[in-house]
Amino acid sequence: MELGIRSAVRDDLAQIVAIYNHYVEHSPATFDTISLRTEDRLGRLEEHSRAGPHGLLVTVDDRARVVGGRRPTRSIPGPRTPRP
Repeated sequence: MELGIRSAVRDDLAQIVAIYNHYVEHSPATFDTISLRTEDRLGRLEEHSRAGPHGLLVTVDDRARVVGGRRPTRSIPGPRTPRP
């Protein structure tokens, strides 16, 4: 299976929310405890669509299905771990 990465569009939102809700319901990977609705995320998608290189990205398979998503974050300087 080949994967690609592209900017998210509104038509991707239902699948992005379905993937996220899986982790809300089946893992401790998020602090959310209630599944989200597509409408709950529309504003966030629109906000990140205007964010230029820091916009919402999706991973798509070779059939153009969304299989993952990521909101890039800016690097925040922090303490460096010394290398041995």
